[in-house]
Amino acid sequence: MKAQQKEVFDIYGFINGQIVKKLENGVIPWRKPWKVAVVDGQQYSIPHNYATKRPYSGVNAFLLALTPYSTPMFLTFNQVVELGGKVKKGAVSLPVVFWKPLKPEKEGDKSEKNRLILRYYRVFNIEDTTLSVEIQEPKEQTRPKVVEACERILDQMPNCPRLVSNDVSRCYYSPALDLVNMAPAQNFKSPEDYYSVLFHELVHSTGHSSRLNRPEITGIAPFGSQTYTKEELTAELGAAYLCGISGISAKTIENSAAYIAGWLERLRDDKRFFFEAAQKAQRAANFIQNISYQTE
Repeated sequence: MKAQQKEVFDIYGFINGQIVKKLENGVIPWRKPWKVAVVDGQQYSIPHNYATKRPYSGVNAFLLALTPYSTPMFLTFNQVVELGGKVKKGAVSLPVVFWKPLKPEKEGDKSEKNRLILRYYRVFNIEDTTLSVEIQEPKEQTRPKVVEACERILDQMPNCPRLVSNDVSRCYYSPALDLVNMAPAQNFKSPEDYYSVLFHELVHSTGHSSRLNRPEITGIAPFGSQTYTKEELTAELGAAYLCGISGISAKTIENSAAYIAGWLERLRDDKRFFFEAAQKAQRAANFIQNISYQTE
């Protein structure tokens, strides 16, 4: 009798399934999924690894933020043990993905050089451990503080496109002119709405050939095409991440129903669609922040 083969965990399918479930219920899962908490005296919003204090990036940041926990801190089983704690009975682990270099099967085989393969490990939320951690509710940010946080992100962007208000009724990024047109700030309901839209357009601008040279921006992307839809999702996710960093809500698209339908169509056809958009969004957000720190 042959031994039963162990089922291979489909990480792309898992990621895709989590997002599809939310969208099918009319929920846009990246619209401020972040839970802000003060942990050991330090404020966190984007999910972090508690042991290393490094933020999770790309698709990991969004998947971990969608969990019901109020504290955005996670650890591996071994990290919990090393810190003197235990994982509570019945706790459910969550996958965290990473790229691992693929080793050649034969020594000296250059055909596999620089190839990467997607792997994952599992983490637990700190609330599902016995570790003693001081967790507090964050202080509510005043409007000047919110504006200051957003402006700080803008000031960090290298090779920033021109910001203009030539058309006071529209907000867009023009790849041909390499400029972002923004309606005046007073036309928005709040500073949060203004910066959320501005972040969205700035993420688009990172695709310019002088920056990240993203094919969705440098090539032809007809409205409604897969390329166009992926670029819009990239801008949505990148803006949502920057909103999380600055502590504001992400709300950049009014006609949500139409976009949800478009995203669902693509997600059902391609289980790597969200994953790839999230990776591009993270690179864009990092570029805008002018950072290259190590993430999980």
